[in-house]
Order: sequence, then structure tokens, then C-alpha cells
Amino acid sequence: MEFVVVILLILNIWFILIVALATLVNRTFKAKNYERAILYSTILTFLNPINGKIFYGRGLTYQANGQLDLAIKDFVRAIKLRKGSFQSYYALLDILCVKHRVEKFAPFANEIVRFLPNQAESYNIRGVYYMLLEQYDDALADFEKSLMILPTEPRYISNQAWSLYKLGKVAVAKKIYDDLVKTNINFLHARQNLIIIAIEEKRLEDALTLADALLKIDNASSFYFQLRSRIYRKLERYTEAFTDIEFALRLQSDQAGHYLERGLIYTDMQNYDSAIADFTQSIALAPLESCPYVDRGAVYFVLDRIDEAHADAVKAYELEADSKYSISLLALTSFIRGEIDEAQRLWRDMVELDERYMDVAWTVEDLGWKDLLVAVTEKLIATL
Repeated sequence: MEFVVVILLILNIWFILIVALATLVNRTFKAKNYERAILYSTILTFLNPINGKIFYGRGLTYQANGQLDLAIKDFVRAIKLRKGSFQSYYALLDILCVKHRVEKFAPFANEIVRFLPNQAESYNIRGVYYMLLEQYDDALADFEKSLMILPTEPRYISNQAWSLYKLGKVAVAKKIYDDLVKTNINFLHARQNLIIIAIEEKRLEDALTLADALLKIDNASSFYFQLRSRIYRKLERYTEAFTDIEFALRLQSDQAGHYLERGLIYTDMQNYDSAIADFTQSIALAPLESCPYVDRGAVYFVLDRIDEAHADAVKAYELEADSKYSISLLALTSFIRGEIDEAQRLWRDMVELDERYMDVAWTVEDLGWKDLLVAVTEKLIATL
């Protein structure tokens, strides 16, 4: 009897410790004291090493603290302990996307489908993985399987529409999004994608009308203000663009994309010192993203600070070697520095990557590499 009492007492103390530590983890995480939250989470993993939720939570903390490799290990551990936890799969996919290592998600994408073949979310996860790899045929097939199981889920419908859009079936995609907006008034992702499509098609006034309507529904999202700021910038309405991006930053000051957008506004206004400062801040917040390096490098190039432009181009290329923006800037700075063979190799890579530039390849002999690369770079920057 005494032995049972001792066991119950130990279990009670263990339970109290678990609850107390979990509370401390939540408090310190919300206070952004990530090192302390990691410490408490680690103690929890010793007390309860078979609880996948604990590893998932610590993974999120590692991610917030910028320790991405450790976060990946915890998300993988969480998946092994809780194969049915879709959250862990999405968290792992998200962080691999940030690190530009999406292809490493392949075994997990197939595993979730094998483990839960009757769950719509399993196919959606794998579809998102294919979509990030730009394998839109495979993505569409998986989203349609999700819809066969759960035909009214708006996320699956939206993903199906986006895949169709990327496959060139624009009218069909727009029709799906329009219907989705009508039947799911609170599903704002469909409205957001309609705006992005309008921007890509250069229907900027239409995009602005859609953005205005979106912000009337939800004026608490900093991303929506950033999105409208981008439209105003492309319309060269810089005062309004600046107002929106400033409001976005007041709502959420730790978003790299907001500083990137403001830096682009400053660039268009030829306020280059402020642009460099914002691109630098964007890099500090998202050091694995190539875009701010490209944009800062382009400004350095305009200012004839070629070595700094080249350093940013090299970094952007290291982060995303299949980006035409990274390739173009590196080719240009390499040429200016006299690295002709490297510039030519990179130019050929860019033409191979995007066949839209094949039509200017024959002009190499007529224009010379410098003029051609300048022309192409200007064309690329104009699409930003």
C-alpha cells in the first residue's frame, strides 16, 4: 500500500512539474525570451521524451530564435512521435522552404499519404510540397484528391485554383476564385490570390480595387497593407505607397517583407541611402532570403559601388542559384569586374532558366556583353 502511495505521489509531482514548465514555456515564448523557453522545453523533453507536442513546441521556439537546423530536428522528431500531427509536417515544410531545401521534404510528403491515405489533409500537404517545387501538375492531382474526400474545404479549392493558374488555365482559375469569394466571404486567401493574379497580369487598377475591398473586411493584417503598397508603388503613387507600408510596419515591425517593400519605394524615389538601410534591415530579419541581397546589390550598382554590389550578388546566388534576379546581377557585376567567362556562363544559365530571354540572345555580338546585360537587368528590375 505504501509503495502505491509513493508511486502516486511521484506521479503527482511529475504532473505538477510538467504543467509548471509548460506554463513557463508559454510565458517566456510570448515574452520573446527564447533562450529561457528553450531551456524549459528541454527539461520537458527529459521528463516526457515520448510527447511529440513538446518537440513541436521547442521546434517553433528554435525557429523563432533563428536556430533553424535544431528546429528541423525537433519537427522531424515530432513527426516520428505523432505521425498524424499535420502541424508538424507543415512546420517542417515551412522551415525547409525558408532554407531553400524543399526537396528534402519528399520522404515526409509521401509518408503522410501512406500513413493517412483517407485524410484529405495528407494530399494537401503533399500538394503544397509539389507547389513549392513548381511541379504544378503533381500538385493539382493531389489537391483534386483532397477535394474528392472533402469537396467544400476552401483551402483545397484555393490551392487547386492556384495550380490551374500556374498551368496556364487562367480563366478556369479566376472562375474558381470568384465562386470561392462568393460562397466563402470570410476566406480572404482567395481574395488575396485574385489580387496577386491581377498584379502579375499588370491590371493594377483592378488589383487596387480588390485590395481596397479586402482591407475593408480586414484592416488588421499588415500583409494586406504591404500588398496594397506594392500596387501603389507600381502605379507610381509613392505617397500612398509609403503611407500603407508605414502602417504595415506599425502593425508588425519584425516582418522582413515590409522593409523590403519600403526599400523598393525608396529606390524608385532615388532615396538610395534609405533604401540600403531598409534592405539591410530586411536581411537582418530574414538572412536566408535572396531578394533583399539582390535589391541592395542593385542599388550599390547604381551608385557605382561595384565590389559591394558583387558581394551581395554572390550571396544572393549562393542562397538561390536558380533565380534569374540573382543570376542577372551576378553576371552583370562579374562582367564589370572583368570576369568575362563567368558572366557569359551566368547569362547562358539565365536564358536556359527563362526562355523569354532567348529572343535577345542573338544580339550578343551586336551589343556586346555589357550593354546586353545592362538591358536585361533593367528589364528584370522593372518586373519587381
